[in-house]
Amino acid sequence: MTLRSQTLVKTLAPIFWFGATLNAAPFIDLDRNGLSDIWEIAFDAQGLDPNADNDNDGATNAQECEHGTDPFDPESVFSFDGISAAEDGVAFTFNGAPNQSYYFEVSDDLVRWEEGPEHVVSQGGTTQLVAENAPGEVVFLRFRIGADQDKDGLTDFEESLLGYDPLSQHSDPQFSGGDSARLVKALTSDESLTINGRVHQGVKPTLEEASRFLHQATLGAVMDDIESVANTGFDTWIQNQFQEEAGIISPAMDWWIDNVDPVFFVHRRYAWWEQVMTSDDLLRQRLAVALGEIYVLSDESLDGGASTTGMADFYDRLLQHSFGNWRDLLRDVSLHPAMGFYLSHLQNRKADPEENRFPDENYAREIMQLFSIGLFELNPDGTRKIDEDGNDIPTYDNTDITNFARIFTGFSYGGDTNDIETPWKFFFGDWVWDEPMKAWIGEHDTDSKTLLRGQVLPAFADDPGRTPMDDFEDAIDNLYYHPNVGPFICYRLIQRLIKSNPSPGYVQRVSQIFDDNGQGVRGDMKSVVTAILLDPEARSLAALDDPHSGRLREPYLRWVRLVKSLGAKSGNGTFLIPDWSHLEEMGQRLMSSPSVFNFFLPDFVATGEMADADLVGPEFQILTATTAMATQNVYGGALMWGFGIWDDESPGDQMHFDLEEEVALLEEGNLQGVIDRLDLLLTYGQLRDDTRQILQDAYDGRAGWFDTRQTVAMLVRIVLLSPEFAIIR
Repeated sequence: MTLRSQTLVKTLAPIFWFGATLNAAPFIDLDRNGLSDIWEIAFDAQGLDPNADNDNDGATNAQECEHGTDPFDPESVFSFDGISAAEDGVAFTFNGAPNQSYYFEVSDDLVRWEEGPEHVVSQGGTTQLVAENAPGEVVFLRFRIGADQDKDGLTDFEESLLGYDPLSQHSDPQFSGGDSARLVKALTSDESLTINGRVHQGVKPTLEEASRFLHQATLGAVMDDIESVANTGFDTWIQNQFQEEAGIISPAMDWWIDNVDPVFFVHRRYAWWEQVMTSDDLLRQRLAVALGEIYVLSDESLDGGASTTGMADFYDRLLQHSFGNWRDLLRDVSLHPAMGFYLSHLQNRKADPEENRFPDENYAREIMQLFSIGLFELNPDGTRKIDEDGNDIPTYDNTDITNFARIFTGFSYGGDTNDIETPWKFFFGDWVWDEPMKAWIGEHDTDSKTLLRGQVLPAFADDPGRTPMDDFEDAIDNLYYHPNVGPFICYRLIQRLIKSNPSPGYVQRVSQIFDDNGQGVRGDMKSVVTAILLDPEARSLAALDDPHSGRLREPYLRWVRLVKSLGAKSGNGTFLIPDWSHLEEMGQRLMSSPSVFNFFLPDFVATGEMADADLVGPEFQILTATTAMATQNVYGGALMWGFGIWDDESPGDQMHFDLEEEVALLEEGNLQGVIDRLDLLLTYGQLRDDTRQILQDAYDGRAGWFDTRQTVAMLVRIVLLSPEFAIIR
């Protein structure tokens, strides 16, 4: 007997109601066939039709997969035997599968359901799951098959087959990305697995899978990069990237300062483009851009040394902390003079009520709202906690802002030339933009302060030897250890790299890794990045068929990918790409956000189908009729005529796309070869048949109009206009 009904069965009223349902926890299905990859390997069941019933036992193969039963053995089948009274409760009796887990979900209103405390792992055969009586309460129960007790993305049944620990997301603490990422690593490399006595050899990614991965993990990748991932596997590429030297931009910025007068923020963009186009640290560069959209610093509000030396140094710190610890990132962001100027805690003074002077609260608010914990208390899966009245619970109030503002008093420019023992240098010291700020005790509030969750910092009078930096470090720790940080930060990083609407399970898996990388380390960014990129939700091909999956590519990052993936270059070997008009044309440009809230909000919802589906689409906030057309004009003009510096005195600085491979294929008469190559580079093998037909028709209709290179440029532009390029899944 297979239970699929949602009908509620009244038993032992009014204390218990039972709902008979059979919805297994999500399982690993990288090949998108609707069956657990682990179950398929365990029973040598690859290639089965999910809707068929190979052993004629009344359960389809999909149901056998959910049950954990053998699809080739008619005696291996789930059956329900009945409900009976048990001591202090009721017992649900059934024929279980070996190593399968069973549990109840509990509700008091049939709306909100929680996983109950009762779990049982069957040894096979007759099994009982007992729910204890809750005296005086009406309780609704749903029977579930396939628990994931450690919330690591693998069901207990899958973990038992793999030999993993179902109660720990780190069965192997040496692999810091968690068990589900560890399994994806094994399945997508040449590693072998023993599952239920069967040895399975992992399969390295295809070129299309490698390209899709690089569309998530980099700002742009050339064919050699795609082939490298296909040859090594995802995890090996990630580990190799961890070893790459950071492609910092300050040295190039210093060159411009030494050789050009005056220097503008455009020269910082030249320095950035040089690293993007030449550096091997592809993953770090992508993460730095993502972090820069969380820890926003904008040249729209800065000028002079802040927008050149300061912002270059700030970006380099994002690079350096991309593979470091999140606490160090928050610390350095908070001490950076460019950020101090931008959010007005540079030279922030302690209160003086007689002069009606009080500390600026801007940074105190944003470090909580945007940089660490957010507005509302979160569950580990990123969903909001609610109080007994069903309302969201704020993480902080005005009193908390006031106390944090007092922390950030007394800070001014750092560097060797600024001595904190010299009071006047707090105001009139050298403007040093590439060193952390220093704290002058004479301008710092030294009274007691109460931070989040009731943590009290002592007054300096009660703690001899205490310094402003002690206050600062304690405040950073107060935020660092807040339970909101993991789900808040991980949700935003997943949005930037993978998809706009990650499932709560995805967020929880990654935030658990943030909380503990398996070796007791909190905030380890390498582990977080590994968990994000190797999560089954990121790597499963099922996302390619899901209209609600993926994200809209940011228009400026579409431009960057085009320039990088098509190998744009200049005759002089320079990368003088000013991006002057892109803020207006695309609604976006690197580090030029109109406010600290970035170019778009993480919870922006476009009206229409997106709102109806209860989805968010952050990047759609800057998609307008104007930016949609202007962006394509930028792409088209650059493809046809080049881009960058237009200077008759130095034509060698002009940038042009390297289309030699595509031109050679077309000259051989291999149009499909050109389309396939562009498909792999720009849309990771996802060009639809109708898009391919448009490319064919365009080629046929323009034969003889353009030279070969212009024809290739036309084909590239059509790909860029396609929804397959606009949306990454």
